Amino acid sequence: MSRYKFFVVLLTLCFIVIFVTNANIISPFLSFNNNISYYENDIKNIILLIGDGMGETHVEAGSVYAGRDLSFEATTITGSVHTLSYSGVTDSAASATAMSTGEKVRNGAIARHEGENLTTILEIAKQNNKKTGVITSDFLSGATPAAFSAHATSRDDTSTIINSQINSQIDLFIGQGKNTYLPYSNQIAQEGYTHITSKDNLNNTYSKIFATLPDIEPAETATETSAYLSDLAEFALNYLDNENGFVLLIEVSDIDKKSHANNFLGMLYELMTLDETTQSVIDWVGARTDTFIMVTADHETGDLVLDKTDTFENMMSSYHFRSITHSAKDVPYYAFGYDIGEERLDNIDIFKILNFLITKSI
Repeated sequence: MSRYKFFVVLLTLCFIVIFVTNANIISPFLSFNNNISYYENDIKNIILLIGDGMGETHVEAGSVYAGRDLSFEATTITGSVHTLSYSGVTDSAASATAMSTGEKVRNGAIARHEGENLTTILEIAKQNNKKTGVITSDFLSGATPAAFSAHATSRDDTSTIINSQINSQIDLFIGQGKNTYLPYSNQIAQEGYTHITSKDNLNNTYSKIFATLPDIEPAETATETSAYLSDLAEFALNYLDNENGFVLLIEVSDIDKKSHANNFLGMLYELMTLDETTQSVIDWVGARTDTFIMVTADHETGDLVLDKTDTFENMMSSYHFRSITHSAKDVPYYAFGYDIGEERLDNIDIFKILNFLITKSI
């Protein structure tokens, strides 16, 4: 081979490597197709729990703080999730949209891309006669719950998000935002919802519930009026349970917010909320074989590093956040009730998994 031909071949190979590498940044490089063609149990119910901002190191820190494995670590079906969006490092809106619709979008988009609404997994569930629910410790109009329950060009378009949620036909909403949603009370009622603003008024006899509560807090920072996410999850599971099944999203939002603030102890409190809520879900499922549980995150926040994890005291004296923003790190996933068959996923694959379990088609 001449020297000229050698360099042509070498440059071609370099171009291919660069192209594939860059494509992986924007496109899903791990497409969940091959191992989705089988399932052992007929899954009827789907429960997706999202720890906003939770990375692998956050989970490790939570285990040290708790002195045990966290509830969602009690499974052998685990792996990692790639989270980048069309904008690069993702925000919550784009990542939640990827999980809810199976489509990559630019940061800020709420289940919408280039002016077109994207079909969400909860809309598919309704088309298949399943009940649906959204629970969050955040405002219901926050990016993650919104991407599963609404359509908007921007996560900042609160009015569009709220109106979209009200018209979504989702059976159950529970989150914060009492004062934000009060001006929409008449509209909420016109769509057949009972609008609830106190945890004490939750009642499973209502046909549809739109609960906007004043306060959802971790046990460590709660007041007498605070609602606990684990209690709300238990209520939701009993409320939604029916012969056709349901799909329920549960978000713990402030792992992200505390990590943005580099508030390590506050982040741990939020992580314990996810631990307790997941345990509540696992206890509710019990010996049932018709329910799939998945715990994951939308992205990692803070680029958290732990130098020492042998004791809680050493961890508290050696942790450090290397950022106040999101990172490009993969996030973990944990699954119960169905063997996914892939160790590493792209976030759009979460939609593919849930869609398959609902429709039995890829």
